[in-house]
Parts: sequence; structure tokens; C-alpha cells
Amino acid sequence: MKVRILLSLTVILLFACNNEKKDNVIGRYVNTYESEAKHYVELEADSTFLHYYRKNNETAKENKGNWKLLIAPEKTEIVFRTWKTFGYGDSSDCNGCIRYVKLKKGEMIFDSDLPKEMNFKKEE
Repeated sequence: MKVRILLSLTVILLFACNNEKKDNVIGRYVNTYESEAKHYVELEADSTFLHYYRKNNETAKENKGNWKLLIAPEKTEIVFRTWKTFGYGDSSDCNGCIRYVKLKKGEMIFDSDLPKEMNFKKEE
């Protein structure tokens, strides 16, 4: 009985910690690489996202889908489902449709080889 109670409390605490961290990542993340473009990712509390891109007077591109936070001792990642790339490389293809993105110090790191072009910083 004691083991069952302890196990239940552990699960509740882990769930609460994960929700707290999820609350910390919710918000708008902006990419400023192209100064003439409005480019951002909005993470919603209901685990949906909006990826928005508009350059100058061109038609806006939007992509919506679901996201999930993965927390491990050595890294934190956001998983996007139905991810499409807009902007850098000008591709709107479904890039494998699932995209794993590192999250570090309020910044989404899409490609560590192209940090300035692909990163999005959290708006405060």
C-alpha cells in the first residue's frame, strides 16, 4: 500500500514539473534573420502551434499543427508535427512532417549549423 501511494505521488510530481516547464515555453518565438519579414512561431497552451511567415507584400504563409515538449536530463526539445519550413531556403515542403527542435535559454535551435538563420528567440 505504501509503495502504491509513493508511486502515485511520484507520478503526480513528475506531471506537475512537466506542466510547469511547458508553461514556461508557451508564447511567441521570433526569427529576425530577414529584417523585411515577419517570421514567428506561436506555441499555445493547448499544444497547438502557428508558424507564420510574411515577407514584404507577399502572401502570408501559415502552418498549424501540434507540438510536444520532451524533457531529458541532457536536453530539452520541442517536437512539431506537420512542420513546414518558411523563409530560409524558401521551402514550404513538409520536411519529414515531424521536426525535433532543441530548446535552450529561450531559443528554438532548428539547425545548429545555421544558428542565425534558423533560430527563433522567445519574445518577452
